[in-house]
This record gives sequence, structure tokens and C-alpha cells, in this order.
Amino acid sequence: MRPSFHLRGWGSTEGFQQIGVGVAVINAAGDIVLVLDPVPAQPRAFRALPSGLENTEFSSPFGVDVQIANLSGPTSFCLWVFLDTDAEGSPKGVVQVPVLVAP
Repeated sequence: MRPSFHLRGWGSTEGFQQIGVGVAVINAAGDIVLVLDPVPAQPRAFRALPSGLENTEFSSPFGVDVQIANLSGPTSFCLWVFLDTDAEGSPKGVVQVPVLVAP
């Protein structure tokens, strides 16, 4: 069985043209372990906007289940969440979230 966890959050411009967010999982060596397909915006109905987030017509929540294979014990990763990439495909405006994933 692959360890999994749920990542959720809000983006202030994520709902613009339903672009969604990119999510990548980076290991302690800085290598990309997993890149998820763009995570679409979810409906805002019955959800509270986090304090401090700019409230625009495009502010939207997102959520995705993340699964990581071949873990032998608790392992540190960094989740990258981003809206856009540059011409070479490198993420821009990355929000980094450290996590510890256990099998």
C-alpha cells in the first residue's frame, strides 16, 4: 500500500480560467519525486476564505490526494504548490510546505 495524504489550500487567482495549481513533491536531495497533473479549482460554496488571502472573484480552494511509493520509513519531503511555470517549465511563485510522510 502506498502512503497517501490530502493536500488542500486556497489560491487567490486559481479560479482564473480554471487554471488550477501545480503540485510537485521534492525529496531531501532536491530531486523531484512526483509532479501531479494540474489540480483544478473547487467550488467556493460553503467554504471560508482564509484570513490574509486577497479575496477576488478568482479566489478558489483546491484539494488533492498525494501518494508516494517505496517508503521504508518516515521520510521528509517538500511540497511545491505553484500557479505558473517559466518558458523552460520551471515553477514560478512556489509556495513550499515541508512534510514528513510515514508508510
